[in-house]
Amino acid sequence: MLFGVLGPLEVRDGRDAIDLGAGKPVTMLSALLLNANAWVSLEQLIAVTWQQTAAPASAARNISTYVWQMRKLLGTDRIEGRRGAYRMRIEPGELDAHQLEEHAAAAQRARSAGDVDGELAHLEAAGRLWRGTPYQELVADPEASLEADRLRELYLTVRTDQAEALVRAGRPAQAAVLLREVTARDPLREHAWALLVRSLHHAGRRGEAEATYRRARSTLLAELGVEPGPELAAAREVSAEPDPYELAAASGVDVASVKRVLACLQRRVHGPSAWQVA
Repeated sequence: MLFGVLGPLEVRDGRDAIDLGAGKPVTMLSALLLNANAWVSLEQLIAVTWQQTAAPASAARNISTYVWQMRKLLGTDRIEGRRGAYRMRIEPGELDAHQLEEHAAAAQRARSAGDVDGELAHLEAAGRLWRGTPYQELVADPEASLEADRLRELYLTVRTDQAEALVRAGRPAQAAVLLREVTARDPLREHAWALLVRSLHHAGRRGEAEATYRRARSTLLAELGVEPGPELAAAREVSAEPDPYELAAASGVDVASVKRVLACLQRRVHGPSAWQVA
């Protein structure tokens, strides 16, 4: 069974989605998943389930009914109960937020080992898990908001790392697509802007690279009142120069072969690096 919190709450049994209904039972289930495998007090469940309205006198009895409804859908052993508290039992790999973290960690291990294909496989799998704002049923809960922000930051890091890996694999145009998404979601992410400028340059789109730099600079000045930092400024300088691979291609050199040889030498001498060979 897979529990999805990286977007609207969903539960799948194999390929089949389970109809959870809507309303307060789903809000309660989301609160239990936020605290997976930990006991959540009845008082906390009531406060979260009635986030923006006063809880009725029957709130404790209502929570008991919601638990009964979810046990019917998910299995009687999924939600454990004791006096004044409930706990959602989640096995390893059953929560998509945990899967996101696991794929991100595995990608870092693959990168350290110089395994670009393995790194990309984990990063792509992580990216496919994202469906929207995490824990969106808990809009007024501070704990859920903090966790949603943490997961969003992890997702953007995954997308940025994936773009860097794509460049190392000789696919800068695909990297640029991901980086446009990242900069749209977080316009103050200067590192992503710099990578986007470089990706466009290495894809042979120097005009777009220059326009992207100007847009990034304008955003930073408008929102933060600062000029681009050293990384973004350096990316702009690189994008203003002719791409050496374009010059090689114009001379009839087999660029793909050159890239493969240089990538092999890079791994032997320097270890993985996003921009030494692109």
